[in-house]
Amino acid sequence: MIIQKLLESDPRFRGQQPVYDGRKNMYARAMFPFGNERINAEVIINEAGKARKFVVAIQWVARVSMEILRQYIGMDGRQVNPSLGMDDVMCTIQSLDCILRYGLASRYVPVGRSFFTPPADGGYDIGGGLAVWRGFHLSLRPSMWRMQLNIDVSATAFFKGQELIEFLLTMMREQLKNHHPNLNYPLTDATRMMFKKEVIGLKVEATHCEPRRKYRVINIPPLSAEQLTFPVQRTEDGPEERVSVASYFQERHGVTLRFPKLPCVQVGKKERHTYLPLEFCSIASGQRCLKRLTDVQTSSMIKRTASKAPERANNSMKLVRNAHFNEEPSVQDFASRSVMK
Repeated sequence: MIIQKLLESDPRFRGQQPVYDGRKNMYARAMFPFGNERINAEVIINEAGKARKFVVAIQWVARVSMEILRQYIGMDGRQVNPSLGMDDVMCTIQSLDCILRYGLASRYVPVGRSFFTPPADGGYDIGGGLAVWRGFHLSLRPSMWRMQLNIDVSATAFFKGQELIEFLLTMMREQLKNHHPNLNYPLTDATRMMFKKEVIGLKVEATHCEPRRKYRVINIPPLSAEQLTFPVQRTEDGPEERVSVASYFQERHGVTLRFPKLPCVQVGKKERHTYLPLEFCSIASGQRCLKRLTDVQTSSMIKRTASKAPERANNSMKLVRNAHFNEEPSVQDFASRSVMK
């Protein structure tokens, strides 16, 4: 998001469609106006009504040679020259791979070397608050006389975008076999720890105000929302007072918690004491499940995604057509200079 904002707002990058690999490399079809000079470009990101400033350092490093790749694979009828330095060849292949993938990352959810599309129906439910998303695996590989684009169908489990309360209820029903959970009572320590294990590291959206902000869960404190307190300074020069989370939401946002005996999620940085009641949190969509699936979930996923070879091939071709590689602005920009021809 930072690099994209920079490319859109800074006039020094106009007229080109540079691509960024998400780490530290940027590729462009021609030199930027500042040439070999190192620049520090400022980017202002407005997030939830707050402006954050970032500084991006950019400096020319090297020129990627397409000629080396052409020689390596024997393109245009040339004699194959496999003795060329592999570091230079791999650098060229990585740049082409980045050009192909950059535009896709804005239209799909990237996971490793795969891209996934949010299902219109939410995906196939495999239990545990998870759903199967379908996508495709993409890799660019050299072969004799040409480059080959390898595409295959893939599938993986994502967390369903749902209210955190619903996720808790699903966990209690499926894992604890409690088919009639009562959220008007505090969670047991065992249940809270199991819930904590499931949600630590997840991104959640705060739903009590607009615009919604996303936070990462860092803890599930043992105290309930009506018991958990944190320091609040009501006036600039006044003393700090400790206020419960339930009382704070009543005073600040005018809402009475429906489930004050449930714990809160602690989000953001630990020292800031940011607590959110479960009922005002929803799991942000597009988060891949990194934990090991249960045997039942794995079996459900295999049954749903298994297909015969001809069907798999047809699905792969359909993915190629739907990806519209040639219509990506970055691909067109580099192709205009014969970089990708």
